[in-house]
Amino acid sequence: MSAAVLFTNWTDEEFIHTWDGVPYTFPPKAQMYLQDHLAIHFSKHLTIREMNKLGESWIEKDNRFTLMMEKCISGNASIKAENDEQLETKLLNETIKKKDGRPKNEEVKEEEIFEGLEDETTV
Repeated sequence: MSAAVLFTNWTDEEFIHTWDGVPYTFPPKAQMYLQDHLAIHFSKHLTIREMNKLGESWIEKDNRFTLMMEKCISGNASIKAENDEQLETKLLNETIKKKDGRPKNEEVKEEEIFEGLEDETTV
């Protein structure tokens, strides 16, 4: 079973961290669905960064560490699927649902009239 959870960079500054050598950038207050193992990885490192900024030592089993991690991951907003392909499809559909409004209409271009063809209105 594959799952994704809602990850939140709850801080007021950008958070950048890598997974498998690829950097991920999370703007301040940004929320996005991530595979559960990625969300846990980034939550852990965001929590470590914030605890270091406070000058506090951190231990993963410490209550303050756990509370900060919980601020990063919303347990109520999870998406589950049978496999990675289905999860990807569900995540794409979730993104489409959240878009507000309609896309702007593209500028309507005059139709091209090809040489040798006439439009009914020109006859």
